[in-house]
Amino acid sequence: LLLLTPAIAAATDWTVPNGSSIQVFIDQASSGDRIFVEPGTYPGGISYRGKDLEIISLGGSDVTTIDGTGIPVPSISCFSGETLAARLEGFTLIAGNTLNAPYAIRVTSGAGLTIVDCRVEGSPVTTGGAIFASDATLEVTGLEVTGCSSVQDGGAVHAVNSSLVFTASTFQQCSSQGDGGAVHIESGSVSFDGCSFFGNMAVEGGNANS
Repeated sequence: LLLLTPAIAAATDWTVPNGSSIQVFIDQASSGDRIFVEPGTYPGGISYRGKDLEIISLGGSDVTTIDGTGIPVPSISCFSGETLAARLEGFTLIAGNTLNAPYAIRVTSGAGLTIVDCRVEGSPVTTGGAIFASDATLEVTGLEVTGCSSVQDGGAVHAVNSSLVFTASTFQQCSSQGDGGAVHIESGSVSFDGCSFFGNMAVEGGNANS
């Protein structure tokens, strides 16, 4: 009796050279692939396209930036069934500089994302300058958020019906004209392990509010 086992496609490693588009490599890749990004500054507006990809900087957040300035969509988006196997590691993220360019990271519609050793700087938006999550699952380690603000709730993070886990992360100098200077959980759950909050301000709940 001969049993045939279907071949399992091997994951592929891709390398994005400085000056190229990360999105072009995402579009070519398949779930399970890893995309390594050389140091440099890359345009935002990146979507995972429903693929569980690991997008990893080769030099870390000090030298690798995803800049959404002037782009009226989030710098990073997951909204098409990605899971926690989708990973973003080692980037500085800059959202657009106007209220019409929302969020550095948006995860919605049942998607998931794992975020490791990233930094978000000064994102002024309507809600959730660093992260907006709706019907989403996020695991976040080593995130540094500085100077994010919102005109409503959650200067850095705004979550609706989502599960968020933060480990060893720092939120500082974030502000909200509503609730939660750093984090506002409208519904769902959030946990903090070894996290720090400094100088965050809001009408109610300067650091976190739910």
